[in-house]
Amino acid sequence: MSVGSIGSSGPAQLSSIQTRQVTTLAQISSGQRITRAGIDPAGAAIVAELDTEALSQRAAIRNSNDGMSLIQTAESAASSSVDQLQRLRELAMQAASGTTSADSRAILQREADQIVEELDAQAARTEFNGVNVADGSVGSVDVQTGTGSTDQTAVDLLDLTTGGLGLGGIDLTTAAGAQSALDSIDAALDNVNEGRSNLGASQNRLESAIAYGEQAALNTEAASSQIGDTDFLQAFIDNGNQSVQQKAAIFSMAQARNINRVAVQGLL
Repeated sequence: MSVGSIGSSGPAQLSSIQTRQVTTLAQISSGQRITRAGIDPAGAAIVAELDTEALSQRAAIRNSNDGMSLIQTAESAASSSVDQLQRLRELAMQAASGTTSADSRAILQREADQIVEELDAQAARTEFNGVNVADGSVGSVDVQTGTGSTDQTAVDLLDLTTGGLGLGGIDLTTAAGAQSALDSIDAALDNVNEGRSNLGASQNRLESAIAYGEQAALNTEAASSQIGDTDFLQAFIDNGNQSVQQKAAIFSMAQARNINRVAVQGLL
């Protein structure tokens, strides 16, 4: 190679080395191998797709956890309703007996009225994130548990109002009325217990969806990391080599300038 060629190619060589070194340092500082799409166009597209999938999987997990919270809210209301219905049945049992006086039945009726009123009040105030889950206004809620448009789990909600439970007109002032109330209360208890069973089944499905989603998200994130993350050992080796090449290029350019200077002086 002539002295002139060394002098002319040196700056281009140095610029190329510096460009590669800037890319390597960006990879080290960011932890991302693909700091721009031009480094690996196919890899960049795959990483973007995997990252989108992982974000969607994490969102589905959050949805499932929200669904679990909604179920727990509805279950808490249902459990309280069972307690109240059991107390209401206890009152009806006392009122149904022929040994209970009219005055005692009047006292039992007043407590029963309070229970019925509280059942409706509780159903009206039981909400999750603005959605009433106990007054029958919302029959079911679809929880988006997967990344596909149809990956949903339906949560059937209960109607815990006295109307929904068939408890309208509880009358404990007579033995006959109390006996009729027993049948109504038993039917209401069966209704609530069946609803709680359905809630439990939905909760189990959501727990499974969360477990599956967590593993799927980890696998997707690992795949993205394998393609897109910096191999730090290789990056440090590359940076070291580039530093040596940069110094060599600068030295060569300096030598070329010295040689040219000597050659010119020899001609004078």
